Amino acid sequence: MFKRFLRALLIRWTRALTPPPPPKDYSAENRVLRELLANLTPDESTNFMRFRDMASEMIEARLMCGSGPSFGSPTQAMVHEANQTLVRIQEAALKGLRESIPVSGIGAFGDIELALQNVEWRREINLSWLEFSRWGIQQIILISRLYYIKQPLMRRAIDIVAAYVFGRGVEISSTDEDANDTLNEFFERNRRAFGPTAMVASQRAKSMDGNLFWVFFVDAENTGQVDARRIDATEIQEIITDPDDSDKPWFYKRMWTAKVFDPVTGAQSTKSNACWYPAIGFERPVGMGEAIGNDQIMWNAPVYHRKSGGVAKWNFGCPEGYPALEWIKTAARYMQSCATLAASHAQIAWDITTKGGQGAIEGIKRQLQTQVNSPPGSQIWDSNPTPVNASQIVHGPGTEAKMVNSRNQGLDPKEGLTYNVYVGNVFGIPPTWLGDMETSNLSTATTLDRPTELGMRCRQSEWEDDLEIISKFVLNVSAGAANGKFREALNRRGLGKVVCIECPRKTLKDGRRVYDEAAKPKDDEIHIRVTFPAIREGDMPAIIGAIATAMTLDNKGGQIVGIDEREGVRLLYETLGVEDPEEILEEMYPENATGVKGTPGYEPAYDPSRTKVPLPPPIGKALPNPGGQPQLPGGSPAPATTATPPPPGTPVPTAAQPAQESFVEKLAALVEAVRKRKAA
Repeated sequence: MFKRFLRALLIRWTRALTPPPPPKDYSAENRVLRELLANLTPDESTNFMRFRDMASEMIEARLMCGSGPSFGSPTQAMVHEANQTLVRIQEAALKGLRESIPVSGIGAFGDIELALQNVEWRREINLSWLEFSRWGIQQIILISRLYYIKQPLMRRAIDIVAAYVFGRGVEISSTDEDANDTLNEFFERNRRAFGPTAMVASQRAKSMDGNLFWVFFVDAENTGQVDARRIDATEIQEIITDPDDSDKPWFYKRMWTAKVFDPVTGAQSTKSNACWYPAIGFERPVGMGEAIGNDQIMWNAPVYHRKSGGVAKWNFGCPEGYPALEWIKTAARYMQSCATLAASHAQIAWDITTKGGQGAIEGIKRQLQTQVNSPPGSQIWDSNPTPVNASQIVHGPGTEAKMVNSRNQGLDPKEGLTYNVYVGNVFGIPPTWLGDMETSNLSTATTLDRPTELGMRCRQSEWEDDLEIISKFVLNVSAGAANGKFREALNRRGLGKVVCIECPRKTLKDGRRVYDEAAKPKDDEIHIRVTFPAIREGDMPAIIGAIATAMTLDNKGGQIVGIDEREGVRLLYETLGVEDPEEILEEMYPENATGVKGTPGYEPAYDPSRTKVPLPPPIGKALPNPGGQPQLPGGSPAPATTATPPPPGTPVPTAAQPAQESFVEKLAALVEAVRKRKAA
């Protein structure tokens, strides 16, 4: 026992007397490791953060794919794919875009396309002729949809475009009554695809997806009816075109995932499907079967495709909002930075200065300091809560309390509105429509600038082409079916095969292209019209004033010496939106005289040439209010005035030749006639 004690004591003395070895210097090794790590790992800079945000957006956008190949909740495979995508993007950030990056036969490599979404990357010149691959287009579509859901600028711009294109509706008609009935029946039965709400939604989808696909289920053998539905753009995965003409599509391959519901167990399962649709107008080749590979061809369901935003010979369009994505993200980050700085400034609200020394500072601190999160063992309830609203601060001499002034100390949120210009340029709208009211004025508030108006008109022209093609297809199917209503109508009229064409147009003097009302179709022709109302209504008071000026030539007497009075009143009726103005005009301006000339109730026939009935005298000044007389500035009554005789040569109305009613009286009669019609 004693020996063990002496041995342990000796070991302690030996360790105490022996000096420890000097610490080893690992600074050189650490420096080399840091350099290697910096070369292998991307720098946590703004660029890398943006790449990481982009990958997160892609994962989020994949959940919005509808019923396409990425339908449903994220599976383990989707999560693994998203992680691999993030790794590839990080590798691209390290390597950069180089010419050695592989290029597939159908388009640029998908990771390049996704890297191109970042504002720092630019597409290589030697890749500029390639089309975005279907995978790249798919990601752009999904991210554009995601931004419409969560970014105010994207939603506002797309909604404005849709409102200007279809906010006032569209009319599809034909000069032939039977054809018009067939078209009305088709569009009424397919309101889910072509109703007012559906058309606005289709324009939104066109801006987000860049592609619209309609499928038409045709009963070509019997009734000739056509049912239409719109296919989600993410479901069309491949387009086969004519080898000699890439603008002529042949087939569309659709891949989608269907939800199968078991009504017995209530369980749901998913089933992947694929099929081919022929393009509208594509005739089935002789000897071609019912399937391509293992996928069926839906010969009785042709597809019509409208693409926008693509270039050259691209088979798929690119979303219209694609160029705006980076600017929307930049604007969002800037506004978030403004909010972050504002929140940091709000942490310190009061600046208290005292001359009482350290004791006074500690007292103020105890008065303003809450006891929440106090050391363990303190009471639960706060005995010194923060002051409520409208509290008072009491202090002695030498102490001053003032609020911290953080105005103009951070970023200016108004400067973030500059990014609205770039977003507006993409969609062809002024920045004032996106909330930049600093540049607004009376002119921008009451008018529509010419480039914006023409841009909206171009979008409407595209829709005119689409709706005309669809209308022709519907009429041709009904005319070719055995029991088609349009075919039966043509047989009753003794007509055989007819040709459906667009109604001819004419150019007005102001440059507008409108349908020619005088154009008469041939016996075997059916004219189709797609008419959009005017994009803007105009300034109503200015329009009415212009019509009145055209009638009176701005003479102060109110005499009609300009355009024909009846035509001017008709323009006023149409401007004010009165229905059936011709009936009222026939009563106001009869073509034949009524009654016996020279007797009460006689109404002469209206004379457009203004040669039979003399002009009415000028309209005099308004009479004074009943019960009073006009007053002079000093308060004395105005002297009585005598009527001045008319100048020599002025025709005097006689009983045998009554004067025409003044323009004001006719307007009063116009209003009274409208009231009677509404009461009836």
